[in-house]
Amino acid sequence: TIINGETTPAVSDAVKGFASDFATEYFTWKANLASERGTRLVKFIKGIDGDMGLKTFDVKGSSKVTSAEVYSTNHIDPKHVDVTVVVWRDVEVPPDQLKAAQGTALVPTIVQKKTYMVIPITLAEEGPVIQSYPRFVSEQQRGDTVDMSSTGISVVDMEVLSKGKDLADSFLKSWYEGNASQLRYFYSDKVKSPDTLQKSAFTYDKMDKVTILENPKNSGEAVTYRIEANVIVKSDLGEPFTNSWILQVSNVDGR
Repeated sequence: TIINGETTPAVSDAVKGFASDFATEYFTWKANLASERGTRLVKFIKGIDGDMGLKTFDVKGSSKVTSAEVYSTNHIDPKHVDVTVVVWRDVEVPPDQLKAAQGTALVPTIVQKKTYMVIPITLAEEGPVIQSYPRFVSEQQRGDTVDMSSTGISVVDMEVLSKGKDLADSFLKSWYEGNASQLRYFYSDKVKSPDTLQKSAFTYDKMDKVTILENPKNSGEAVTYRIEANVIVKSDLGEPFTNSWILQVSNVDGR
């Protein structure tokens, strides 16, 4: 038997959307109107209490979801799938009543919360349905360090370094400006340059750091280089961000 491609069943966009929609309704309620949340959850659940474990008399403030994105999916069996959703929400915390009695102004506090929630979904014939409580899980831990050293020989030739830096600077400036005609100048005849280019929402500011490596090659092959460039770009609000780029280039006719 020859198996080509992915063997794990794909979770449809409809099921992912169902999970995100549920997560939004699950974490949305208004102060003194939390019971209304159960009415909205009815269209997602079956065979489980409508408040999904949230006791409305214990809820003091309000909760508003600002983002609910699918983080991962896991097929349990052909009829069951776990969808992990990461939810960002703004929670309104009521003012301290003791401080209010002392004359402090009654101003609620807004707190931003981030939650990873696994939603167990049953794939019924009529569509997805939730038949048990979701569970909250910890944030995915980052991996350990790995060797980030690039293959190749560091270039020390000042002429190559100067040409490489100028190339990266000019190329990336044209790319961020969306100047497709200018960008064509940097492509070899064997590589098709883009016909059109959308101007970036960020403005190219300056080159921050450039490293040039000579790629390993076999006998008779042309010399190629790997340019690793960090550049500073700015948003329309003037916020500076560092972007990393890798450019694969050749040395042709002195260019």
